[in-house]
Amino acid sequence: MSKVRFGVPKSLHFTKLDLLPDLMNNIARTTAYLNELLEIKRAINEIPKKFLEVPPWLKFMLTHGIQPPGQRDKNSISNLVEAIFGASIDPEEYYVYARQNLPPSMEINIISSGIPVRLEVLYGLLKVALNISEKLGIKPPFPKVSPTADEVFSEPDKLPELFEKFLNSCSNLSVGVNDLMTFVFGIRKLTKRYIKHAYPELANRKTLNEVTEILGLEKLFEPDIADKEKRDEYTIIGYPDYVFDIAINVRHMYGGVVEFYVAGIAEPKLCNSFDSDNFYSRCERCPVFSKFIEKHYSCQGYFCVKQAQTLGGTLCKINDMIWSIFKLTSEELGIPDIGKMYMEESKKELMDKGLSIPSWAKPKKVPKWSDMYPCSISDEFRIKEGIVTIHSLDFYRRKKGLLGILEFLENIMPLIYLGFCELIIKKEEHRAYDHVAYLVWRWAI
Repeated sequence: MSKVRFGVPKSLHFTKLDLLPDLMNNIARTTAYLNELLEIKRAINEIPKKFLEVPPWLKFMLTHGIQPPGQRDKNSISNLVEAIFGASIDPEEYYVYARQNLPPSMEINIISSGIPVRLEVLYGLLKVALNISEKLGIKPPFPKVSPTADEVFSEPDKLPELFEKFLNSCSNLSVGVNDLMTFVFGIRKLTKRYIKHAYPELANRKTLNEVTEILGLEKLFEPDIADKEKRDEYTIIGYPDYVFDIAINVRHMYGGVVEFYVAGIAEPKLCNSFDSDNFYSRCERCPVFSKFIEKHYSCQGYFCVKQAQTLGGTLCKINDMIWSIFKLTSEELGIPDIGKMYMEESKKELMDKGLSIPSWAKPKKVPKWSDMYPCSISDEFRIKEGIVTIHSLDFYRRKKGLLGILEFLENIMPLIYLGFCELIIKKEEHRAYDHVAYLVWRWAI
């Protein structure tokens, strides 16, 4: 796997002719490997679910590594097939049949969640990125890869090789490995002031305009303060289609009262986050980190793919999906978690700069009255002009203190830039405050 590091080299030039072609070649290669994996996945889904009726290659995959008394070797192909395709048989039941020298008249179990769902979503996002790059005049050739799905059907023991090449290709696209992806991710939601600090080259208006045009950056939030110069400095720009959602279900301890909070980052222009009749009108968070929506709602529409429209937002979604796939493969197959490795490097960067995290910004323990908490989250921040009021994230929403909007943004920018958390800002109407904000943490520090 490629070495993970933090940051972008100072020599990075922000033009579409420098690093974009190489990045798109990597994306095309990853798409090609993933296409072969999905061909195998589709073949498995179309085959009868009776074990005795499946072709020899699938029988080999489903039984490889099953040992007495009905256990599956963690390094076996059968374990890999269950993890990446969701297909499996009961190893204990299979062994009982084998012990009696009887044909295993068994059902094949297929689960459409976890890594299988993420592979489909990643494939859609990769295709979107390639389509956008073609509009920019960059059309990489679709490479031939090996082993192919047909080769795996002939020699099923080649599946681990195909999956390993896919993961290596994904790691070469990851933030912390790929220089351009690291930049695209770092700039996804920053104030203009912090952009100039993190990327001095972008202090040049012409260069910033070029990056804005290529990546699809837009104004996402402008503080309502009287000072025109500071209002411009602390305006947040980012990708309008990169939505990182949080759903919180707070139940009154005596039952009956349910509050739903669904917020998209900075009033997303391309996303209808909440539908009162259907609760979730699209899936964004579910294939990334949260198991909640997969468990409680049907979300096979992959709206996150349909609503990817900017190059920058799409690349950020691709990275989220890659990190999510590595997170799951780390849990299920023992493969190093590349996203976690990046966070560890980012922690070093945070300490090297002598930065500390304010207590109000740290993730809080939300009362677990239900299992509807997809990730760690900060307190609630209510924004009214130049004042931010901190409220507890529970049913009572207790007031905990006050901050200035500028110091609030100044303190959280390094955390967002490094990727520890995402800022969610939702415009409010008919309330005593203009916006409500949260910090959603990818990893706790």
